[in-house]
Amino acid sequence: MNTIAKQRKFTAFYISATTMNEDVTDVSTWGAVDWISVAKGVSLPRPTGFEDPIYRFLTNGSTGMDALNIACPVENNNSYGFKVVRLDGSIEYNRGFVVDSVEAVGRDIAPDSEYIFGWHQAPPVVPVS
Repeated sequence: MNTIAKQRKFTAFYISATTMNEDVTDVSTWGAVDWISVAKGVSLPRPTGFEDPIYRFLTNGSTGMDALNIACPVENNNSYGFKVVRLDGSIEYNRGFVVDSVEAVGRDIAPDSEYIFGWHQAPPVVPVS
């Protein structure tokens, strides 16, 4: 099966500028978050039995990539907010950990381009208006 066909492209991915350690249930709260732009990219198919999403970013060296790397270390137990803008214009919000870069768990890829995320709550999706 072609894994490229299973990828979901997104036009923008953001991480919150500050930690978000509590569930967020009101969509208006998400709109008030101070977001740092990471990059555009794709969500990758999950390996069998793998629950957490993997995202591949198409640019490196941005302030947003720096923010992901700050959030990533195992000793950082804080959760962050995430905002994904899909190609159709819908926006998905979530909150959780930046678990690790995929390179660190044994895939041969460009450094700092793929990350695993551990979501803490069901993602609210704001449809295109």
